[in-house]
Order: sequence, then C-alpha cells, then structure tokens
Amino acid sequence: MGIAWVFIIIALVIAAFVGLALAVYMAVYKRKIALRLSQGRSEGKKMMSPLLFFVITLVCVIPLGLILTILVSRAFYSAQNRGMEMGMAQPSLRAVGETALEDSPFSGYTTGADIKGYDMTTYNDGDTTFYCYTADDSLYGVLPRMLICVDDGGKDVKTLRMKMDYRSTNADGAASFIGTPESAVLYALDADGFDGTLDLEFCGITTQEYVEGGERMDEEYFSTADVKGSLTLDMAYPEE
Repeated sequence: MGIAWVFIIIALVIAAFVGLALAVYMAVYKRKIALRLSQGRSEGKKMMSPLLFFVITLVCVIPLGLILTILVSRAFYSAQNRGMEMGMAQPSLRAVGETALEDSPFSGYTTGADIKGYDMTTYNDGDTTFYCYTADDSLYGVLPRMLICVDDGGKDVKTLRMKMDYRSTNADGAASFIGTPESAVLYALDADGFDGTLDLEFCGITTQEYVEGGERMDEEYFSTADVKGSLTLDMAYPEE
C-alpha cells in the first residue's frame, strides 16, 4: 500500500469519527429539545448548537489527525530507507576454477592473456602481479564487471586466500575465498551498482596443502603466508 492511500484512509477515519460524533450529538440534542417541549419548559441549561459542536469536534480532531499522519509518514519513509539500505549494491567475490572456466565464455584463458569485452590493467605488488580486467561500459550488467587473475611469480602455492574489503559512502563489508590455484584461476567481482573502493589482499602458502574443512584458516594462519600482494581499486563509475 502506497503512502498516498495511507493518507486517504486517515482522512476517511477522521471524517467517519466526526460524522459519528455529530450523529450521536444530534440524537441527544433532539431528545433534549423534545423532552423540554413535552414538559413545557423553555428555560434551563442550553446545549450548544450542532454546528458549534461540529466545529469544536473538527478543531480537536484535526491536530490528532496531523500527528498521526506525521508518525505514519516517518514510519513509512524509515522503512523505505531501511529497505533501500538492505537492497544496496554490495560487491561479491567468486573464484572461477579450471573446470568452470572451460565451460565458460573465458575458456582457454591463460595468465595475462587478453579477454574480449574487457580492458586489462596490470599491477605489481610484493610477490604478485594482478591482472585486472574491467568490462567495457556497454557490457555493464551483462558480464562480470571485473575479472582478476593473480600471478604468484611461479611459486608452488598450495593454499591461497583472496580477501576483499569494500567501502563506500553507504556500505562497508568484506568477503574472501580460500582454496587452491586450480580452484581460482580467475576471480569474478560482482559489483554492479557499487560505487566505492575495493581493497584486495592475496596470500599464498607453499608449505601446507589445502585441506577442505580441515585446520581453521584464519588471520593467524595466513599471517605465515610466504607469497603476498595487495591492491586497492577505485570502482567509481565513469561520469556521463
């Protein structure tokens, strides 16, 4: 139900209340008049006229209606804003492994190769090289907005983690992927509608095999990584 219908319902409730109050008063007023006439009395405490009762009732009810309207409006727009915040664009990180890659439009991709529909930019940090592929403007929403490939410099990485922290004027959060080089040939960033900054951190461990569901792999675990690299990306949309 839209806010306009809420206002209409409030107005109808006020009108119904005033009408009912006036109807009750009219019945009491007519009964008093009839009683006086039957008793032949013309003196006594006079009742206010129905018109005066209507005006007084209206003056008393209208402020209450305005207060109710304000409260409903605040509740409506507060809920609307919460809904917008909950539905706000937040980036997600997905790893594309060797098997999935071969069944995708990016089949045959090799580290550092060009990808149709994307512009590639290279960043070097620490032991790693980040190949970042940004979708052409005309393909926003059709292809993943950004693809990333991490070159670990030929190290024999057995366990890796790609961590992403994101921040914008409206939202902050984090996401990560833990696996093996075979399970993360490319990283797809689903960031449609996101207009903020991404901080990416790659950690690779060459000394311990990855065991799914095994040892807890937390910050302390990856602090021992012998292959590291980080990158900050500005995901602001081009100005039209």
